[in-house]
Amino acid sequence: MENYLEQIVIDFGVLADEHEGAAKNEHTWALGAPSADYCAMHEENAETHRQLAKAYRNISNNPKAFFEFIETLGGN
Repeated sequence: MENYLEQIVIDFGVLADEHEGAAKNEHTWALGAPSADYCAMHEENAETHRQLAKAYRNISNNPKAFFEFIETLGGN
């Protein structure tokens, strides 16, 4: 199980990093948006990426709880 936990930390940490980067990019695009509608769209996208990054970071920081949850779903 230790190998699974280490891999969860790595994989979900990478996902969190990717979504944090995407959130920053979306925010930057919002700053240079040609209209209020595009600005709002990019800020909504940024917020979605921030939320995903937070969820993935929480999993990465507590892999045992995630692994145990998956087992309750019948995962192998």
